[in-house]
Amino acid sequence: MRWLFIGGLRIKEYNPSDAFGNAISLTPYGETFAQFLRAENNDLSESEISFILFAKLYHEELFIDIPGTNVEEVENVLDNQTFEGSLIFPWISDTILYDKYYCNFNNERKTLSFEESLMLLKDTPKGVYQTGEYLVGPFGLIKSSCKRMFRPLLNIPIRSCSNPVCDNIHEIKLSQYEDSRITIGLNILYDKIRNSGIESSHWSRYSFSQFKIDENYEYYDDLRLRGFPNFLVGAFNEAEFRLILAHLIDTHSKEIRSLFPKRSEFKKLFEGDSEYIVNNLDKNCCFQLMLLLNDNKIVNAIEFLIDKNILDIPRKGYLKYLLLKIMAG
Repeated sequence: MRWLFIGGLRIKEYNPSDAFGNAISLTPYGETFAQFLRAENNDLSESEISFILFAKLYHEELFIDIPGTNVEEVENVLDNQTFEGSLIFPWISDTILYDKYYCNFNNERKTLSFEESLMLLKDTPKGVYQTGEYLVGPFGLIKSSCKRMFRPLLNIPIRSCSNPVCDNIHEIKLSQYEDSRITIGLNILYDKIRNSGIESSHWSRYSFSQFKIDENYEYYDDLRLRGFPNFLVGAFNEAEFRLILAHLIDTHSKEIRSLFPKRSEFKKLFEGDSEYIVNNLDKNCCFQLMLLLNDNKIVNAIEFLIDKNILDIPRKGYLKYLLLKIMAG
């Protein structure tokens, strides 16, 4: 969940909320750094101090007492902030941001200011990302039936290279609001750690190791599905996404409906049949709901639709079909 909090672009008025601060429990080690932050910047609220330490998570030891933290309340905060838009996740699929970037900025830019970052993301679809079971997108935070790892980053690939022999898409860095108390507090914390001369522990290796889900995710398995979500979102258009999601709802109705968002705003939508649901959804909405199920079920749905000629794969797209056959085993 931490990666989702720190990977979104925070609006200028971003406030972690008292609920977040009350939910976070600090270790004795974390409390010493909280005292340091209070002394260095007395403008910081307790919830902002909790957010700063949660964002960094550890140095020599953990800042956060994980068993003592109210995880359900932290989930509620992330759900609300994602849905309401105080945390913004860029939709990097399709060419929406690429086209908008070249309409507004010079090709040679490598970093956008906070105001420019907001302008780029304004009126664009909400991005979909997942860390572990936590899945964020246009429906807020929901939990998938399986774990994946594709986390949001503020370095987004949308810039073509000015070198005519380079066909890569390069990254643009989006910037947080530099004058926010959270950004200032994080810089104070980073300086404190950097100047301490003490090497960081290896908590990140341990936490990342928890996302090795099953044999399909092993690095050296050439049939692993680890990169499948990225392939999926780039391989099919919105109309095809609706067909795939409708089939998933019909085939795995009980499972996927039990995982649908529980917000009252969506109650009427999800009471309908599959056709009614998908006809009211954009591509990013379909994508988030698809990822409620595991990759094998999604691949099998695509295979079925291709075999029944419901999904049309033209001859020039035959490679796409072969890739899906390989993934389906």
